[in-house]
Amino acid sequence: MEGRQEIEKSAGTAEEAIQEACLELGASGDEVEIEVLSEGTRGILGIGGQAARVRVIRKEGAAPKAEGFLRGVIRFLGLAGDVRVWEKDSDVEVKIYGDDSGILIGRHGRTLDAIQLLTEIVANKGSNRRVRVRVDIEDYKERQATKLADFARKMADKAVKEKREIVLRPMNALERKVIHSALNEDPRVTTESMGVEPNRKVTIRPTNNERTAAPEAH
Repeated sequence: MEGRQEIEKSAGTAEEAIQEACLELGASGDEVEIEVLSEGTRGILGIGGQAARVRVIRKEGAAPKAEGFLRGVIRFLGLAGDVRVWEKDSDVEVKIYGDDSGILIGRHGRTLDAIQLLTEIVANKGSNRRVRVRVDIEDYKERQATKLADFARKMADKAVKEKREIVLRPMNALERKVIHSALNEDPRVTTESMGVEPNRKVTIRPTNNERTAAPEAH
């Protein structure tokens, strides 16, 4: 994790000192905290004036905040885990590896979902630009996405074979996205999300087939 970056700068005016400090830090105005140490004085006819002085501190980025929060959670729970964080397309990706991964994942990944939500809140605190944070543990989400895509294709085969729509169990937004993506290019079926959260479901329907009631597929 990168350490705190700050610099004190003097110039003819506080504004000039701030601009010089930001340039040296390689940061824009909304990425720093500014403390004016002295407004400075102009003096008389340019003589006897005092320079303005400021302290400019670069705000901690979303990635370091996410990493620090997750390491704290793992320590608080008395667990061991390796936290790897990087930025991707202006978002933050987090992978956690460790022997206690099951505790952090929880039943059906519910604990992992909660950890991701809290991490995103912490990472975005005090920022003007919202960053999306994705947390995965022992590649759980990748494995689940693969299984879910396979399941979607099997349900599509069933819908076509039985010539009826198949209603899947309630899923979160990410799971529904996997289903839609897996069947997006299958000309035999169409998919539609129906219902209200947290009971929103995906319906798989044979193309040009009349809508008929169907038992929920698990």
